[in-house]
Amino acid sequence: MYLLAFLDRVNIANANVFGLSKELKITDGNKYNNALVIFFVPYILFEIPSNVILKKMKPRIWLSICMFGFGLVTMLQGFVQNYAGLLTTRFFLGVFETGMFPGAFYLIGMWYRRHEAQKRYSFFFSSTTLAGAFGGLLASAIGKMDGLAGYKGWRYVTVSPKYPPTPHTNSHKDGSSSSKASSQSSSPSSSSSSSPTSPKNQNGSPKTNAPT
Repeated sequence: MYLLAFLDRVNIANANVFGLSKELKITDGNKYNNALVIFFVPYILFEIPSNVILKKMKPRIWLSICMFGFGLVTMLQGFVQNYAGLLTTRFFLGVFETGMFPGAFYLIGMWYRRHEAQKRYSFFFSSTTLAGAFGGLLASAIGKMDGLAGYKGWRYVTVSPKYPPTPHTNSHKDGSSSSKASSQSSSPSSSSSSSPTSPKNQNGSPKTNAPT
């Protein structure tokens, strides 16, 4: 869980490489730096209240809420359209991630014995190294989806696509298919118009020439 949380936290740097600042027009001034810093404001302020809630509630409930919260906010970060939306998502990302580190640390300490917990703590802290090592490679692969379904690559870096985009057909294919359809639709009418018709009488029976 902490590996995913740390990966979402540092993913904004990879998203910036794929055009986040250019599309949101935050290249001037310190707007991008402010989006980075605003994450740590709730992360520091709400850490003690998060520990209080952790003791009031069960860790499995509180950690599940935190994980669902930062996963949802990270997905919403891929749909922001302006600077204010980016700041809002980064702020709430810090709110939900503030309980992950102390909560997971507390859960390991309460669940395992002292000699058993050391190995778990080592795996726990190594998750940050793994997130930094493979986060860039993962973002580089996902960023190649740039332009797919009309979205920039940085949006796919923050939002993992769960459903394939709606397939788009080329214009020449559409033109050929429409021309085929029009030719098929026009062929019965042309055949019916070109087929000879015999004159009819007033009662509807075919008119025959009287023998002379």
